[in-house]
Amino acid sequence: STSIRACARDTAISWAKKRWSKPMDALMRSMTSDGPEVNRPPHCALAGLRVSFGLMAFGLALLGATFNDMIRRMKVFLFTTFAALALVMWAPLGLQTSANADSGPPIEGQVQNYEPLAAPLPVPDVPILARKDGPITLDQFKGKFVVLNFWATWCGPCIRELPSLERLNTELGGEKAQVVLISQDRGGFKQTDRFLKKLKVEFPDDFIDERLKFSRAIGVVSLPTTILIGPDGMEVGRLVGSAEWDSPEALALINWYIDKAGDG
Repeated sequence: STSIRACARDTAISWAKKRWSKPMDALMRSMTSDGPEVNRPPHCALAGLRVSFGLMAFGLALLGATFNDMIRRMKVFLFTTFAALALVMWAPLGLQTSANADSGPPIEGQVQNYEPLAAPLPVPDVPILARKDGPITLDQFKGKFVVLNFWATWCGPCIRELPSLERLNTELGGEKAQVVLISQDRGGFKQTDRFLKKLKVEFPDDFIDERLKFSRAIGVVSLPTTILIGPDGMEVGRLVGSAEWDSPEALALINWYIDKAGDG
């Protein structure tokens, strides 16, 4: 009769609900367990998910859904929920990675005091003294990335970083980038040559700014100061103070600019 079929149907639904609810309830309890917030996995924010599952199961049971149908629908719901959660969690990470890629040159460690320019500035067209050619300008280095170092024989920090600048110059190779020295010594090349020889360092291009006209024009107020100049002859930034210029951080900084110039 109708009453017997209805009774059997209600009994089956009740059995299905009990069979399904126990393992699912255990799963949701493990996902939303109490404990210090810092130790909880991210999905613990879904503490209300168990209630949603229970309501869904109850609604499906009222509609006469079979046990397998309930499981299938729960799987769809669970997949959709965690896909949305993953999108919410990982989207900011993607944005952060993109922001880091466009955040500018790497400035850390040995070059943490480096100050990049928001917009490159032209290098002053003020002559400096070359060993053989007399007064020249830095225009002759256009087409190369230049690490321009201001130093003096009486400057202790300058002396300490000269060996690393020599190693950097060797690393750069000279074809696309090189180190250029400008001394503020008033004793001329006789004084600087003797000093560099004693220090056992050698650079292909070193100059003298005897009257400090170029130093003042480019804004050098203390030693050592190292200015990075792009292949277009524009200053891109500077570091006031000493650094280990062949360190991984310094090489990463310089190579960032060289790569950027190459892409341009």
